[in-house]
Amino acid sequence: MNPEFFKGMDGLTPVYDRMSKAIAETREKFPSGWSLAAEALAMAELLVLFRAANVGLAENDYRRNLLATWNRIRLYQQNSFILIIGQQLDEGLAVLRMAAELTFIFKAVQADPKNLRLWVKEGSPRSGSFKAAARMDLTNPTEKRLYELYKYCSRFGIHGHLTSEIYWEPEESGVQAADYVASRVLCTWFVDFMPPHTFAFETLPHGNKWEGIDEWRIHIGLMELKLLAAIKQEGFFR
Repeated sequence: MNPEFFKGMDGLTPVYDRMSKAIAETREKFPSGWSLAAEALAMAELLVLFRAANVGLAENDYRRNLLATWNRIRLYQQNSFILIIGQQLDEGLAVLRMAAELTFIFKAVQADPKNLRLWVKEGSPRSGSFKAAARMDLTNPTEKRLYELYKYCSRFGIHGHLTSEIYWEPEESGVQAADYVASRVLCTWFVDFMPPHTFAFETLPHGNKWEGIDEWRIHIGLMELKLLAAIKQEGFFR
């Protein structure tokens, strides 16, 4: 075959166009959901910044790594949302699982700063001690939700690929298959957005500055209520 045969072919622009169209259409159908997701992501960013100021970081403080990990969780959630509304559902779930995984790492490092070396320096996160430190406490409601999110994203995104078109089952109401599946996955995003931030907020070692902690706890609770209410009230989910 002539090496020049493929010259000028474009396998990226059509994908970009399809995804951009899907994002625009979903945003149009679900404007309040888009705004609420944006609000939640912005609040999460401010929450990280507040705790960064609150803990009183010293030079080479391991809590800098915890805060960076926490912020990366937020960025994964942000990317996951864009992938999901762009109809890249398995990919969105895969990135959402990465967010859940980082909470496990966060837990291990905050439990014992030496685990940071196991994770970053020595590259042995699967050691028995690290896994024990990262294990979620299933008697704790927030940690149980994080573990269940990890399992859900593993089953449907990483391993099962069950959001493939072959599994679509549109509702009798006439909602198109793509919207039906995307709405189910978006439900997961909304329901499980706050637990990583609640967990990080409460487990990050506190500094000497307690001013504002209780007020932020109220904001966290209110945001979770708003996200859950959107699922019940927003037509896109039905």
